[in-house]
Amino acid sequence: MSAQKDMISAFYERMWNELDKSLVPELMLEDVTYRTLVGDVVSGRDDYAGYMDKVAGPFADFRAEILDMIEEGDRIAAKLRFSATHAGDFLGYAPTGKELEWEGSTHFTFRDGKISDIWVLGDIFTLEQKLKANG
Repeated sequence: MSAQKDMISAFYERMWNELDKSLVPELMLEDVTYRTLVGDVVSGRDDYAGYMDKVAGPFADFRAEILDMIEEGDRIAAKLRFSATHAGDFLGYAPTGKELEWEGSTHFTFRDGKISDIWVLGDIFTLEQKLKANG
């Protein structure tokens, strides 16, 4: 596996699945830009670390599973499966306690050996349908 793919594996397996924010400076440039699943833009490593806390609240036991990665030059596209328990307010939905699963992809750009840009695209429609569903 390439060094960039190793970084993406660490990004999800250690940083997100274990909420290990100590990896933020190791993996990301100071001026990293992150476009979130819901269209927000986070700029800089410090704000990114804060964003991780925002996700951990509504989504207890958040997990990301890498299904596939495609690398070309300084870019990687990763196909992912996300899962979590809905434990806090998200998109105006009060906590339901539901076990949720949805898929998406993330596009990464690298510069100087670190992540410089992240763009998350997810199946927000399916996620919202699961939040709305009774039972």
